[in-house]
Amino acid sequence: MPTKAPRLKTGQRYEFVCLQIDIVGHSKLTDAERTIHEVKERFHRLVTGSVASHHGISFKWEGDGGAFLFPSIDGTAFDESIHAAFDILLALPRINEQLQVSHLLSQPLSVRISLDTGVAVYDRNPGLITGDFLNAFLKNERAISLINEVTITQRLHRQIAAALREYFTEHKYADTVGCLIYRSSKDRQVAGLPSVFEAHASASL
Repeated sequence: MPTKAPRLKTGQRYEFVCLQIDIVGHSKLTDAERTIHEVKERFHRLVTGSVASHHGISFKWEGDGGAFLFPSIDGTAFDESIHAAFDILLALPRINEQLQVSHLLSQPLSVRISLDTGVAVYDRNPGLITGDFLNAFLKNERAISLINEVTITQRLHRQIAAALREYFTEHKYADTVGCLIYRSSKDRQVAGLPSVFEAHASASL
């Protein structure tokens, strides 16, 4: 699993992007308990794989959702976190198809995906990474996230490539996190994102 964590030192402060994802209405799923457990485990593996492919690390997971961190070492974490978020969102229909075929899930999953950035103290055990921005963001992420959309804070919006900023529009000011919130734009074809990602990747070579 490729991550940048080995280059970090425990006890040192670094900038991170935190990606939070939750299954919406998981408690209202009417399938058998065993089926729901298997579905959540499969969903977790799929999300973790996507995050890892963009150099993210697992922070915490609670069955119906969790958080992942992207350590900013060379400045690429900001864009990579956005790539991971949209990869998950774009893959959701296919994920639902797999879950319904494999586990006979009675209804498709919906998710909330939100991201923020700030400084935290690193620990080799990701669960022990601490930071004020993490506490505030994870406590209030549900108030700023939207169903089946990607929402990001202004702090992250300022850091990502101009081509990626075009895929977001202002949503609202959130006192809980102290900044504007941007939502994935519905007037752009999100399916066009791969071509934007490829162009950005080519430009960085």
